[in-house]
Amino acid sequence: MASKAIRAFDYDESRNELTVTFTRGPTYVYWLVPAAVAAALAVSPSPGVFHNAHLRDRYPFRKVKAATGPSSGALRELLAASVKAGDEPEAPAPVSILGADRR
Repeated sequence: MASKAIRAFDYDESRNELTVTFTRGPTYVYWLVPAAVAAALAVSPSPGVFHNAHLRDRYPFRKVKAATGPSSGALRELLAASVKAGDEPEAPAPVSILGADRR
């Protein structure tokens, strides 16, 4: 995956969670993401554009602080710690993700 905006992403199919780490540092975990959407991100010619069109503001998410050189395990530990702290995820209104409506 070559992207100027996204450094890495990981999809946990058993939890329908997509973890996205941006090149500028922030990491977000998106919930309720269908496997087909994660697969489309993986083959997208522009992951950053795909993120903005199909993920951002369309799924509940949580911003996590990424460890240096984040791994899936480290990100899951950070997420678990933030959930234990009682943070509530931000949940935008549902929107069709694969339809013609683009912002």
